[in-house]
Amino acid sequence: MAGARRAATASQATVASVDIWWTEHPIQVPIRMSFGDLRRRVMTVVEVTDADGFRGRGESWSNYPPWVLTERIATVRDGLGPALTGVAIDLTSPGPSIAAAQAALVDGLWALGRQWGAPGPIMQAISGADQALWDLVGTRRGMPVAELIAEGMRGTVLRRWVPVYASGVGPEDVASQVIRCCEEGFSAVKLRVGFGADTDRENLRAARCQLGDQGELLVDANQAWSADEAWQMAPELVAAKVAWVEEPIADATPDELARFSDQ
Repeated sequence: MAGARRAATASQATVASVDIWWTEHPIQVPIRMSFGDLRRRVMTVVEVTDADGFRGRGESWSNYPPWVLTERIATVRDGLGPALTGVAIDLTSPGPSIAAAQAALVDGLWALGRQWGAPGPIMQAISGADQALWDLVGTRRGMPVAELIAEGMRGTVLRRWVPVYASGVGPEDVASQVIRCCEEGFSAVKLRVGFGADTDRENLRAARCQLGDQGELLVDANQAWSADEAWQMAPELVAAKVAWVEEPIADATPDELARFSDQ
């Protein structure tokens, strides 16, 4: 991290400490996915505090597996925290210094993740820190992070609202689940697939039938398909007017994803 450390000035925020806090909630009806059941929701937040006491926070994805919380706490406190402490961020033009801090974290921690055999959790922890640094600058300048990022992007029009979708639909009782989502005001739903071709086809048709022509159908395969299985399902996805597919192929290469997108 030596390249990212600089002496603090009035125009900089220097990281004094890094911590993590979390919340978890059991799910009354477990969400079935192709690789297992999700029985609780967990959110972990990386918190960065600067030398002046200002804080920034960013989420580190930690939904699965069940022991992810134990791993993420240790990764942030024992790995990420010491590497990020002392780093200074330019408050006037934060983009380059935050990018440099992120790159230094990757350079310093990636080898550990590779040796550990789990580079993904390292990157998820760094992602939370990256968000936290932006949030810290936004807090100090009294600006939303979206406006900070848009400062260097002339002509950018910021959204004042964000569309949402209902998740966790399937693989059983898809029609009734979609009806309930529509009754609660959702115009888009995300269907879980990866439970066998016949089940997936039936559920795609049931979801589209209940959504009608105007509702938006999204799909998450949770990497359940091989490349060949994904290509075989492509016509069914097109027929169901699926807007986008999340994690379609296990251990996908960019070429496989490009070929799937072209189907």
